[in-house]
Amino acid sequence: MYCLTTAHCKESVEEETFTSNPLTELNGYETNPMWALVNNTNEPQETVLTLFGKSETINLNPSEIRWFGVKDDE
Repeated sequence: MYCLTTAHCKESVEEETFTSNPLTELNGYETNPMWALVNNTNEPQETVLTLFGKSETINLNPSEIRWFGVKDDE
């Protein structure tokens, strides 16, 4: 599990929500119920994003930020 940063986080969320590529970062915000997946490099990156147990391969452009909604039943 790499690069999970949350403003307010529960352990169960940490176990179900992560990115596989250490050059990417996943940020969660309690005040804005969204997740931001960030490419922290000047090169394209591929990562497997797992949000609440569901995985998806994501390709990010250099320095791209992609937003995802939070699970509704939290």
